Amino acid sequence: RRFEDFKAVESEMHMISSPFTCCVDNAPSDIQLELIDLQSDSLLAELFKSVSLLEFYSSLKEENFPHIRRHAQRMLVLFGSTYVGEQTFSLMKFNKYRSSLSDDHLCAVLRISTSDIEPNFSELVQAQNRL
Repeated sequence: RRFEDFKAVESEMHMISSPFTCCVDNAPSDIQLELIDLQSDSLLAELFKSVSLLEFYSSLKEENFPHIRRHAQRMLVLFGSTYVGEQTFSLMKFNKYRSSLSDDHLCAVLRISTSDIEPNFSELVQAQNRL
């Protein structure tokens, strides 16, 4: 069922993953002129070959390619949000089965588990000792 949803956006995904070889006629009408400009720029074609998709679309100037950038962001965020959602669900199941937690504690544990922040334990201990 999950992959059936991608059939609906397959042509749009192709445009994002291969903007220099996709057919302009198949692109949404608000993107077509920007796509023609993009495909005619040899410097951008070289940049596309040498960097990741995220870096490429981030490097496009907002004033020159606003619709393409917005469209790429919408398409590329699908993968990140799915990953974060599945990661959070897995962490929730792991933490819930590991110990008996209340919903409030589970929420706090999930917030900590999905955060990239590294605590400064020595500073926290010093602050606690001052109290």
